[in-house]
Amino acid sequence: MSYKIQIEKHVLKQIAILPKPFKNQIKSFITVLSENPRPTGIKKLQSSKSIYRQRKGKYRIIFFINDKNEYVKILKVGHRKNVY
Repeated sequence: MSYKIQIEKHVLKQIAILPKPFKNQIKSFITVLSENPRPTGIKKLQSSKSIYRQRKGKYRIIFFINDKNEYVKILKVGHRKNVY
């Protein structure tokens, strides 16, 4: 079961300005999401049923999982103080 990954333009810009080690970690995590949309270590945000976050150092990846249509949409990527 493979999920499609949707990344908005503004998220690509957010990823582009990150330091290189974190950028690589985030890109590899996004790749993993296509095969396993709920890997270990993700946490569900309290405000929603389908929005999750993953921590990579001081950076966070916020994403939405749609099981019905089988896609994962990356909503935000950024420093933990700015992403929520």
